[in-house]
Amino acid sequence: MRFYAGDHRGYIMPISNAAGDYWFHKLSKYIGHGPGPRGFYEGEVKMLDCPEAGINRGDPLDGYGPYGGARQGWQWQSTYGDSGLNLWLIGDYAEYNNVNYWSRDNFYTRYVNAPSETPLLADSNWVGSWPGSMFAPDAENHDLRPGADQLDTGYRDHAHGFFMGRFVIARHGLSVNAGFVDGSARNVRLGGLWALRWHKNFQPTHEFEDEYK
Repeated sequence: MRFYAGDHRGYIMPISNAAGDYWFHKLSKYIGHGPGPRGFYEGEVKMLDCPEAGINRGDPLDGYGPYGGARQGWQWQSTYGDSGLNLWLIGDYAEYNNVNYWSRDNFYTRYVNAPSETPLLADSNWVGSWPGSMFAPDAENHDLRPGADQLDTGYRDHAHGFFMGRFVIARHGLSVNAGFVDGSARNVRLGGLWALRWHKNFQPTHEFEDEYK
């Protein structure tokens, strides 16, 4: 992703619903894999593959999916993966810019402008999310929290207040692995996801760190 940003004026891969044009497809040449559905499957899927999410895995060209969970990867556009991108790092998706809870003021827009501690991607049930997309009624300034009985799937709603829940899956016990803009990676407890700075105006809090035990 750093190499891609270096070649594209500091921007990272776009959100696009065109076949073969999503963020994980754009990375193919940077890991030595060619384009095309089979190339994507044999390429990015290996990079995005988590051994803990291999149960019920199928060939994405068969159309299996789309959402994943703690023990299953997502399937989208002929690719199977297990990690989700922090979509606040992509600020040029016209459909969502300045629409309600996708405030343009929250986007970093350019990868090179994001602080080093900003999450880049993490284990997820989907390809990406906008954590902290609105003020949730039961948690000031933060998304709704999945209950203990929802940790196998995480939230699959495409609506404000639910996007952090796409990362709240019990894949590594009660934690997920996350990578950051500075290239570092670490294991993060599910409740600790709210302590990370996901977008420009996100207010990190440690009050949920003991939420899941």
